[in-house]
Amino acid sequence: MSTDRRVMTAAILLAFLAVGAILYFAAVAFIPVALALFFALLLSPAVEGLQRLRMPRALAAAIVMLALLLAGVAIVDGVSTPAKE
Repeated sequence: MSTDRRVMTAAILLAFLAVGAILYFAAVAFIPVALALFFALLLSPAVEGLQRLRMPRALAAAIVMLALLLAGVAIVDGVSTPAKE
């Protein structure tokens, strides 16, 4: 294997290690951003559907988020009640 190829392989390996280290130490910031993007993509069709009903986007987003929150509360309540017994 030539010297140039070894240097290139070592540079790629170091780049992967650097990206891995950055992601490991910055996970505190990346995880909330990733979750926000995931929920934005997941809930966008529901907001757009409410907008088609001539509802302002901010109100539609608030209704969708409230519905999501209430669904989460209902699930936690449904699971915790049998767990108490």
